[in-house]
Amino acid sequence: MEGMLFNSNISWWDENSRRPAPHEGIDLRAYRNISGETISLGPDTKIPVFFTGKVVKITDDFLGRTIFVKHADVYKRKDLALYTIYGHTRPLSVIEEGVSLAEGEVIAHIAATRGSKQKVSPHLHVTAALMPDNIPSHSLNWSTVNHHNQTISLLDPLTLINNSL
Repeated sequence: MEGMLFNSNISWWDENSRRPAPHEGIDLRAYRNISGETISLGPDTKIPVFFTGKVVKITDDFLGRTIFVKHADVYKRKDLALYTIYGHTRPLSVIEEGVSLAEGEVIAHIAATRGSKQKVSPHLHVTAALMPDNIPSHSLNWSTVNHHNQTISLLDPLTLINNSL
């Protein structure tokens, strides 16, 4: 669905209305299995971290919690680090700021959306960004990501999934 993709200007959950800004990541809501059935993701869906890294911030979002993970050793450039940001989650109890993670380690489940004022089904939002290596973790939030200047470069998370960073 177009509105779920990186840089889309369409909102998939609100009758395809326009977004105020291009989508800064991807939304994962369902998949098609080998039999061709579409399977919706739900609150029991486990979320693995893309790469080895460290949890640097956990903050609330409009559907759950957002986990910021810094992958300092993945993108080798002195002044920048790769961050993956997992939105609309329910972090595991052992996941907290400062925790080191191994690639593929489960960090959370998708947050339930029942009771949300938004008409949106459960999904995982993933953003990938190159940010200054020394950005203070207390300044990380969706406003920082959405209103970035030249110091933050948003990446299409599908390039990470396809291992073509």
